[in-house]
Amino acid sequence: MALETLGFVAFVLALALAWRWGAPLWMMMRFRFCTFVVEDVDAADVPADAATLLELARPRLEALGFTLVSWQRMSSMVLAEPPQIIHAAEWLHPEHGVWATVGPSETPERGWLYCVGFETFYADAPALFTTDRRRHQYVLSPPGAEHHDDYCGAVETQFANHLARMGELRAGLEPVRDAATARAMSTASLEALPAAFLANGMMQCAESPGLLRFTLRGANAYLRASVAGARRLVKAPLAAPAWNDVPAEDARAGALRALADTRAIRLALAAQRASRDVPGMGAGLLLGSIVAGFGAFAAVIGWKIAALLVLVLLVHESGHYLVMKRLGYRGVRMFFVPLFGALVSGEQAAATPGQLLLLYLAGPLPGLLAGLALVYATLNHHLPVSPTLVTLGVVAIVLNVFNLLPVLPLDGGRVLETLWLARAPRARVAFHAASVVALLALGLLWDSKPLFFIGLLFAFALPRAGRQARLLERVRREHPERFADREQAIGALCQAMAGPEFEKTGYALRFAFVKAHAHEPVAPVPSPATRALGSLVYVAALAAPIALFAHFGIGGTSWLFPSAQRVCERAVVHDWPQEIAAAKDPDRRWQLLHDAGQDAWNGEDETAALGWFERALELSAGFPPGDHRRLESLLKVAETANDPAKSRRCYEEVLGLARPDDPDTALARADALEGLRAVDGEAPSARQLERTREALALREAHQPANHWQVTFARNYYATLLDGAGDAAGAEQQLRRNLDAEANAPGSGDAAVPDTAALRASRVLQQRIGLAWFLVAHARAAEALDVLGPAPVDRAGMEARRHGIARAWALAGTGDPRAALAALDPVLAHVPGNGVMSLYYDLPLFLDRAAFATRAGDAAAAADAEHRITALLAGVPPAQAHAAWTRLAAARGMSGFEAVRETAHRDWIAAHPALAPASTGAP
Repeated sequence: MALETLGFVAFVLALALAWRWGAPLWMMMRFRFCTFVVEDVDAADVPADAATLLELARPRLEALGFTLVSWQRMSSMVLAEPPQIIHAAEWLHPEHGVWATVGPSETPERGWLYCVGFETFYADAPALFTTDRRRHQYVLSPPGAEHHDDYCGAVETQFANHLARMGELRAGLEPVRDAATARAMSTASLEALPAAFLANGMMQCAESPGLLRFTLRGANAYLRASVAGARRLVKAPLAAPAWNDVPAEDARAGALRALADTRAIRLALAAQRASRDVPGMGAGLLLGSIVAGFGAFAAVIGWKIAALLVLVLLVHESGHYLVMKRLGYRGVRMFFVPLFGALVSGEQAAATPGQLLLLYLAGPLPGLLAGLALVYATLNHHLPVSPTLVTLGVVAIVLNVFNLLPVLPLDGGRVLETLWLARAPRARVAFHAASVVALLALGLLWDSKPLFFIGLLFAFALPRAGRQARLLERVRREHPERFADREQAIGALCQAMAGPEFEKTGYALRFAFVKAHAHEPVAPVPSPATRALGSLVYVAALAAPIALFAHFGIGGTSWLFPSAQRVCERAVVHDWPQEIAAAKDPDRRWQLLHDAGQDAWNGEDETAALGWFERALELSAGFPPGDHRRLESLLKVAETANDPAKSRRCYEEVLGLARPDDPDTALARADALEGLRAVDGEAPSARQLERTREALALREAHQPANHWQVTFARNYYATLLDGAGDAAGAEQQLRRNLDAEANAPGSGDAAVPDTAALRASRVLQQRIGLAWFLVAHARAAEALDVLGPAPVDRAGMEARRHGIARAWALAGTGDPRAALAALDPVLAHVPGNGVMSLYYDLPLFLDRAAFATRAGDAAAAADAEHRITALLAGVPPAQAHAAWTRLAAARGMSGFEAVRETAHRDWIAAHPALAPASTGAP
């Protein structure tokens, strides 16, 4: 287990590393680059926000001897939607011939709201560039230029370093001081950029003329340089927090950073909106991740289930994918994450709550409905019973219902967020925390390392979620009205993050937060109709599998996974000899032998069942002493053997091994005692009473009071007591059963679904049993009180038994006509034909005949005789004779329905002409 955990951790780390490197590479290759155009503009044409940031550099540059030459407007080299214009200021140092270009920072930090680049042009030598803390942003330098960056963090140091390089690298060369000449040289180098990038293989042509994109090699080089630069930034913090001449305590500091953030984030989002996938890359990512996901799942759960799981995941994510495309999401891509599932990602578009609900439900609902239909059609025999089809349906049901659980980040959690927490940031944090607890608990409960790992990741994100919730609350307080568009929302979010609480939050996290939440202040609140309809669909989706399983008598309201397992078991066709022969482990072989025997027993093939159980018993002889599997094998052999002597030997061996004071073997001892009782015959005797009493005591000590085995044992013990003349003791046991069922909170058996209808049915069964006892002891009036009114559903088996008992109770009060009337509703639901009717309907016709004879109703008696004759004529003579003989013969121990059986035997004896002749052994 430790080795398995270590392997999973190593796999997760490798996956995280691949994700950290692969996702940025993908993003780099999505960007498109266009021609970089620069032109001079008047100062009045520079927007106020850009001018405010650029003017921050004036005191520093003037102190160094620079003079403002011009204001510039340039297009972003990265293609953006809508197109973005960047403004800059160009300064000149006349003495040294150094040009300084001031532009807004692309990744604003406190004290780093603008950046300066120093340039020196030479007529006969490459230009010299010095930037600060930006080398990782200039991997693709213009041809014929030298680019340096010391990450010094101060403009004075940056300028001094640039002058030093001029003296070392360009000593004796005269720099260009003429603005027109410098502009021409700069323009020429920019125009040469595309050809240079194409020549060195860093870029290639994109879809449209004039557009370039990174090659894989170029994206990798850019990413490596960016990572190295980010590490240098960590090692070289800013020398002074007021690098931009705005101290942190200055009232303008927060507003200026909000200004810089707003500009940079809008530019970055516009560039992402214009990004496009490399043709074929999305399909390649999907296919490659499917192969990786299938391989990972196959190593854990086997290739057959893995294939079905991948298919279900593909259908699930395709629903999300199609709706995201329909809603205008950008950069939509689908991929598998080995061992964790699959994802569809994309840049969020402005969507209404109804559209978001459609998006979240488009994944689980189609797969869930398909799975339900497949299981229903297969188990109802509308389709061939195929284990593969049923398993596919069950996998679809389980995965999609699990995805609908009200837990983040599952679709069910997103649905609840959209419906009820759209404008409640603090409530969302509480929901986030509850989801963490649920994920960790489910991961432990199901021994799911991926689920537990996701819970840990969400737990680590909780503090950040709390800060973000406080920020969103602040935005709502300051801007209670809805924003007109997303651009306004971005500005408001950036202003809120300019406070001291987010002072140490890096630009990357601020950008991610704005990108994720910019739509919220713009999105409308769900309408009451949307909430009602969405909640109804969500609850119906969760309830549908429970209803389906209950329809087939599988699981009822029990948890989904055991029910789903039972559905699969119902459809699986095993090749037991092959599976057992392939099993090398004795434990596994014993389990297969046991399952094969149970399968044959369920199929009523007693000979085959006995053979499998005997082999399991032989194998259990090699298990350590005290292994409970031997007890189980002995009981199964005894139960299936047709030889009473063999059954007795097995039961007696169980009694020798199972101790009554051992909780693990006490119930096996109870089974053996009850089995010996059946082997010895069911006539009441002191020995039988003692065995039944001990078995009942063991069951009562180790099973719930209303467990079906306990209530059955009490009923049989009551029958023995009654046969032995202890009517008071028998009645006490029957009333204990009734009290246990009436007062029990559940079914008493974890394998039996706990529903109100089932509990009512179990109570009714005990009432009927007590009523028959009272009728048999000439206490018919009390029996009527115990029975109570008839059930509402008169077509069910319990209603049928209730009607019969009520009719005999009325007959016991001396009113056979009332008994006839009480029997009529039961007879209304009798089909009156078929082999099974011999055992279910023939006794009812005999009841009617007995009541009619006692009441002197010749017409009713003749009708009963006619229906008995018609029923016996509709089945083979041998079966009819066997049923008739079974009813006519004494059963040795007649139980509480002795009154009914005696009446049947008397009526049959009086009508020998109706007895069918036997044409063979029954």
